[in-house]
Amino acid sequence: MQVDVNFAPPSFPSSTQPIALSRVHSVTRASVAMGEADVARVVQQVEELLVSGFERGVPALQREAHQADGFLPIASLLHYSPLGPAVWPFGGVGVVADCLRARGSMVVELSGDGSAVRKMPLRVQLRNQLEFLFSDNNYHRDLHLQLLQDEEGFAPLDQVVRSYAQLSQLVDAARGPAARRAALVREAVSSSA
Repeated sequence: MQVDVNFAPPSFPSSTQPIALSRVHSVTRASVAMGEADVARVVQQVEELLVSGFERGVPALQREAHQADGFLPIASLLHYSPLGPAVWPFGGVGVVADCLRARGSMVVELSGDGSAVRKMPLRVQLRNQLEFLFSDNNYHRDLHLQLLQDEEGFAPLDQVVRSYAQLSQLVDAARGPAARRAALVREAVSSSA
């Protein structure tokens, strides 16, 4: 897997890219600012590393990732992956945590103290996707979802899952009999607020 490490140098802000995150560099103590594109790129690369099974090729990461709670220290992720050199100009471990807090992720969970990450369980990813689909921010703009509803305002979950590629991929990733995948969807819905 190839990870893009072409970040702009930390000489922001520029008039073309608004500041998305300002912080003090953990080593140099200089103020650095990251544009929205840089924050998005950090989050995307962390997601790709965790989702694509990065640990297969790096024994040190493999050991770290198989701890009881499943969290991988961000310092290890930066040390053993191409993400590290790209993030260090902005400050290291804290940058990844700040980017995940600022932008959020549908597949990466940040530990409470902000020092480690893990891939969210499928049930949680599925719940997050469903909550987004039916959120006020999305629902009123999503004509397809509105068309799936019956006259009482209910949308059949099987049709919703089949209609949206991300949901369908998450359910297919569960592997196993159809009953197990259906149970995963029911569990995701029942765990929603």
